[in-house]
Amino acid sequence: MTNIERITIIGEAMFGATWRRPVANMLGVDPKLVRMWIEGVRYPSDEHVRELRTRAEDDIECLRIALRSTA
Repeated sequence: MTNIERITIIGEAMFGATWRRPVANMLGVDPKLVRMWIEGVRYPSDEHVRELRTRAEDDIECLRIALRSTA
């Protein structure tokens, strides 16, 4: 699996069909760069994938805490 496939899967899971700009904001990159990744002009680094995975894991944990506290 390529890094853009990983980022796409995580981005869509976190933000739905309009994932590109929120992922760019989360990673601190220009949304145009994300578009270039999708077009195959540029490629996301392993660090970009690690950062997005970490942020997704943090979001999962926050949701778990919120769900437990509202049960």
